[in-house]
Amino acid sequence: MKNTNAVSEDDIRLFFDAADRLLQASQRQGDTAERATSALLKVTAVHERQMREVRDEVIGAVTSMAESTAQESARLLAGHFSEADRAAKKAADRYERAWRSLGWRSWIWFLVAQGMMCLVASVLIVTLVPSLDEIHALRTVLEQLQEEAEGYPLQWGNCKVNGKVTRCFRTDNKAGIITPEDGSTWLVPLRKP
Repeated sequence: MKNTNAVSEDDIRLFFDAADRLLQASQRQGDTAERATSALLKVTAVHERQMREVRDEVIGAVTSMAESTAQESARLLAGHFSEADRAAKKAADRYERAWRSLGWRSWIWFLVAQGMMCLVASVLIVTLVPSLDEIHALRTVLEQLQEEAEGYPLQWGNCKVNGKVTRCFRTDNKAGIITPEDGSTWLVPLRKP
C-alpha cells in the first residue's frame, strides 16, 4: 500500500504557498488601484484649483482694462471659460471612468485569483485523493491479507540489518536472525530480486 502522507503534506504546503502568493498579488492589485484612484482625485483637485486661479487672474485683468476692450475681452473669455469648463468636465468624466475601470480591474484580478486557487485545489484533489474504486480495491486486498493472516499473531516493527533500518516481524521461534536485548526473535521478510 502506498504511503502518501509526506507527499500530500508537501503538496498542501505548496498549495497554501500558492494561495498566499495569489492573495498577496490580489492585495497588491487592490493597493495599486487605491493609489491610482487617490492620484486621480489629487490631479482633479489640482486642475480645479488651477482653473479657479486662472479664472480669478483673468477676471482681475479684465476689470483693469478699458471698458470697451473689457466687454469684448469678457465675451471672448466667457467663450474660452465655457470651453475650458467643458474640457474640465470631460477630464473629470475620464478620471471617473478610469476610477471605475480600476475598480472593475481589481474585481477581475480578485476573481481570477480565486479561480486559480480553485483550479489548484481541484488539481491537487484529483491527483492526490484516490478514487473510490482504488479505495475499494485496497480495502479488498487488506481484507484478503487479514483473512490469510488470521490465526497467525504477527507483530511488525523496525530492525537494523547491516546498518540499515528495515521492516521485520516478530515470531514465536526461539532462534532467529535478529535478537534484541529483550530476547525476542525478529525476522526480515524475503524480498524479490
